[in-house]
Amino acid sequence: MACGFANLNKKITIQVESETTDSGGGYLKSWVNISTDAIVWAKIINFTGIKNPTGRDVTEFDTVNNHLTYKFIIRARRDILAKMRVVYDGNNYNIRTVLLNEENGAFMEIFAEKGVAT
Repeated sequence: MACGFANLNKKITIQVESETTDSGGGYLKSWVNISTDAIVWAKIINFTGIKNPTGRDVTEFDTVNNHLTYKFIIRARRDILAKMRVVYDGNNYNIRTVLLNEENGAFMEIFAEKGVAT
């Protein structure tokens, strides 16, 4: 993964689903930022049409069904999981796979889909 810090030129937000108790004793689900530093710089790559590391081929069929896969490259951190989501430019991307760069440990890759349920 050839990426330098200068290539991280888009701001994204990492969110996790949260449950809070409502007044009737039930639960409300909402998305909240994972921490105070949930807004990070990223390089964004449209990965649709390429075989991704989840072991699943991303094809034109996916684009017809609004399954668009993106790769977000960010500085490495340990608090991002596949059940979270990325928010970029008003759109939500459900995280499917998180890979740490084993080469130098400075970056990580987040593979996420736009247009599908969690």
